[in-house]
Amino acid sequence: MNLKSPIHKKKKLLIISLSIGLLFFLSILIFLFYFGKNNLKNHDSTIRNSQQFCFQGDFFFPTLYTLKNPIPSTIGFKNEKKLFNKYTIYSDTICFLPTQLLPENKEYSLTLTYLGKTGLKLFEKELPLTTDEYPEIVEVSYTEKINTSESLSYELEYENDFLDYYIVLDGTQQKSICTMDGKNLSCNLDGLDLEYGKKYQISVIAMSGTDIVKQFNPVDIETLSAVEVISSSIKNGTVLSTLSIPKIVFTLNKEVTTQCSVALTDVNGNQIQSSCTVNGTVVTVVPEGIFKQNTKYSVLLSNLVGLDGSIMTNEYTLQFSIGDGPRISSTNITSTNFSATGNIELIFNQNINSKQNIKSFISFNSGTEYTYSISKNKVIINPNTNLSACKQYPLSIGRGITGSTGLVSTKTYSYALKTTCARVSSIGTSVQGRKIYANYYGTGDKKIIFYAAIHGSEANTTSTLRKWMKELELNYYKIPEDKTVIVITTLNPDGVANKSRFNAHGVDINRNFDTLDWVSGTYFKETYYPTGGGIQPFCEPETVAIRNFINSQQPYLTIAYHSAAGYIIPTALAKSQEYGTIYSQLSGYRYITPGSQGSFSYDITGSFDDWGEQNSHNTLTVELSSAYVDEFEKNVTAMWRMVSL
Repeated sequence: MNLKSPIHKKKKLLIISLSIGLLFFLSILIFLFYFGKNNLKNHDSTIRNSQQFCFQGDFFFPTLYTLKNPIPSTIGFKNEKKLFNKYTIYSDTICFLPTQLLPENKEYSLTLTYLGKTGLKLFEKELPLTTDEYPEIVEVSYTEKINTSESLSYELEYENDFLDYYIVLDGTQQKSICTMDGKNLSCNLDGLDLEYGKKYQISVIAMSGTDIVKQFNPVDIETLSAVEVISSSIKNGTVLSTLSIPKIVFTLNKEVTTQCSVALTDVNGNQIQSSCTVNGTVVTVVPEGIFKQNTKYSVLLSNLVGLDGSIMTNEYTLQFSIGDGPRISSTNITSTNFSATGNIELIFNQNINSKQNIKSFISFNSGTEYTYSISKNKVIINPNTNLSACKQYPLSIGRGITGSTGLVSTKTYSYALKTTCARVSSIGTSVQGRKIYANYYGTGDKKIIFYAAIHGSEANTTSTLRKWMKELELNYYKIPEDKTVIVITTLNPDGVANKSRFNAHGVDINRNFDTLDWVSGTYFKETYYPTGGGIQPFCEPETVAIRNFINSQQPYLTIAYHSAAGYIIPTALAKSQEYGTIYSQLSGYRYITPGSQGSFSYDITGSFDDWGEQNSHNTLTVELSSAYVDEFEKNVTAMWRMVSL
C-alpha cells in the first residue's frame, strides 16, 4: 500500500495554489499591458490655449496614469466607473485644463505613462501638441449712428477665460472693459467720454494682465447728435414791450420724450410759475406768473431725452427782458431851424394807447394852443397858429404815457425847439417850373445877397450856401441890426437837377444878361454854343428873376459863387474892388484885377458881373478852387466880414 504522507499533500496543495496565483497575476499583467498599450483611441493635436484638452480611450484604473506635462494645468477624468462608489476602476476620458494663458502657436510634448509612479514606465506614450491662435472676432454688431452710452456687441471664435477685452478709442489712452458671456463680448462706450455728433474710430484689444496680446481691426462709428434747441419764439436777448406772454415755444432738432424740465426766473432769482409740455420736436412753456416791466428774465430748459436715446448735453438758457414803457426814439425837433408852420412829431419805440389824454403829460410854451393826434407809435402836436420866427420854445414830456400793451413810460424828456430865423419867399420859377427861393436873415435896411449855382454843374456852391444858412441860424445874433442877409442857394434849379451847366432851354444863364457885349453865340472852354447866350438878353426866366430881385432889394453887395478857378473877381466899381480885396485876403483865393486878361481861356459875354457894373450894383464873383468840395470853412470868415461892412 502506497500511502502519501500528510506533509506531501500540503506541499502539493501549496504548489497548486502558487501556480494558480501566478497565473492570475500573469493574466492581470497581460490584461493591463494590453489595455495600457491600446487604451488611447482619439486626441487632437491642437490645444486651445485656455480650454480643457482631453484624451479619449479605455483607461482602467486611471489613477495609475501619470501625465508629464510642461503646461501648467490640472488633470481630471470623465465618465468614471467606480467600485463601491469609492474606487475608480475605469474612465474613457482623461482631461487636463491649463491654469494660465498659453502663447500662440507653441509646440509642446506630453508624456502619458501607465504605472509611471512605480518607476516601471512600461506603457509610456509621447503626445505632441501645438497651441492654437487666440480667438478672432467673427462678427460685430452696431447701428449706423450710436448713442454715447450704448454697447457694441462682438462674437469671438471661441471663449478664452484668461484674456480680458477692452474697447479703446483709437489714438488715445481711453478704454472701457468689455463683459464676456461665452463667445459674446458686450463693450459699453460709457468709459470713452465720447461726444455727441462726432465720428470716431474704435477697436477691441485683448489683454493678459497689463500686456496687450491682440488688437482687432478698428471700426468707424458716428455718435448721435445731442438734443438741441434750434429756435425759439422769443429770440435771445429780445426786449419785449408787453407784459403778456401766453407761451414760449422752443423747436428742437429731433423728437424727444415727454420728459421736460423748465425754470423761469427773473434777474433776482425769483421763480415764475410755469408749465412745460412736449409734442414731437416742439417744447411749449406756458408762464403762469406775472411779469414786470423793466425786468430781465431767463428760461432754463433741461433734461430732454431724444426718442433715439440721445440726451441734452447742455442746458439751454433763453434770456429776454420786459422793457420800459414808451420811450421817444426820434423827433423832428431841431435846435436851429424848426419850421414856424410845421407840426411837432414824437416817434416812440412802441405803439401808444390812443385813448389817453396826451396833454396831461406834455408841457409846450404855455401861451401856445395846440391839438394832437396819435397814430400807432407817433404823436403829432399841431400848433393852432404859426410859431414866431427865430424863437425858442421849450417842450417837455413827462412820465406816465401808456403804451398799447400796458407798459408805462418812466422817463422824462426836455427839448429846446427853435424856429428858423429865415423868412422864405419865391423870387421866380425855372423853365421847368421849379421855384427859386430866397432866404432872409435879419431885418435891417442894408441888404447883402449871396447866390449860387447859376451854372447847374457847379452844385458844390449850393452846398456852400446851405452851410452858410446853418451858420446864420446858429449865430443869428451876430447879424448887425441894420443888415438883412439874403441867401439864394440855387439860381438854376433845372441845371442842378439835370446836372447841366445850362438851364432847360440850353442857355448859359450867366451869358443872358443885357450887357454891352451880349451875343447869342457863346463859348465854354473850346466849345461854341450858337444860342448859349439865349436868343436875346433876359429871355430866360431865371435871369429875369435875379434881375428883378436885385432891382427890388437894392443890396449893397451881391456875391455869386462859382467853381472851380480859385479866384476873387470884382467889378471895376470902387466898392466892389474894396470888398474883393478883403474877401481875397480872408479866404486865400487869388484876387483878379477887373479888366485883366487871361482869367479864363475863353470869352465871357453877357455876364451877371458886367450887368451889375453897368447898372451900378456892387458884385463879387467867388470861384471856389474845387469842383466838388464846398470849401465853406475857407469862406466863412470872409462871408461874415462882408455882412459886417
